[in-house]
Amino acid sequence: MIPKNITHEHVLKALREIDRNGIPKGRNSRKFVLTHEGKTYPPKFVVSLANKYANGITLDSSAFSGGKETNEFLTNLEFTILDKSTNKAFPPKTRIKPKKRWERSEPSLTTEDLGNFYLLISSFEREMRSFVKEKFGKGWIKRLQHDLPTMVNKWKEREVTDTKWGIDPEKDPMNYADLTDYMQIIKKYDRIFVEGNEELSAVITKLKDFTNYGRNPLMHCRTLDNKKYYTTQAAVDYLREWIRRKTLT
Repeated sequence: MIPKNITHEHVLKALREIDRNGIPKGRNSRKFVLTHEGKTYPPKFVVSLANKYANGITLDSSAFSGGKETNEFLTNLEFTILDKSTNKAFPPKTRIKPKKRWERSEPSLTTEDLGNFYLLISSFEREMRSFVKEKFGKGWIKRLQHDLPTMVNKWKEREVTDTKWGIDPEKDPMNYADLTDYMQIIKKYDRIFVEGNEELSAVITKLKDFTNYGRNPLMHCRTLDNKKYYTTQAAVDYLREWIRRKTLT
């Protein structure tokens, strides 16, 4: 089955990657092609690559079907699929006129879903804090103070604000970090946290998904729906696997 969170933009990124690297042996299409800006691409391979940009991994070709399933998915994302034998366009399953932004709606989450969403967000953020400190070892705060003083000073300002408002300050300075801080730390110390630029890009993308679809909407009482929930879950799944791998090294 093709993951539903693959978007038009993810497919465009896959096309650009094919333009750069070409099509691997055995991944050309015999019957259908996706046509875009005068070029043709094998639809099933395009979907496999697009999943990398949506969910962090290339989708195995055995996980979904070519032909109808792939063609309907891509045409419903507004791409054109041609039958190579007839040069005729493959018809989409449905052509629904996109709603205007303010008309769009997603199914609301149940009270139980909201509770699970909060646990997902809070538990992962605690895991992230512990992981960062573990990778640095003892003296982590001194190292960050030396290399990223503006960030650490911001944490101290938050501690002062807590005290000013009569709130017991956090004993662990890392508890004042936000997701932007984690991204800054990972970029600064990329040799510690990632294996090359590709993984760095994927990790930062998933942290942004976690922030934009999960943490910020939940903490600021914004509209929450199934799309935000499952996008956040996919981001957390990827990031937890990344943490697991890096913990073993």
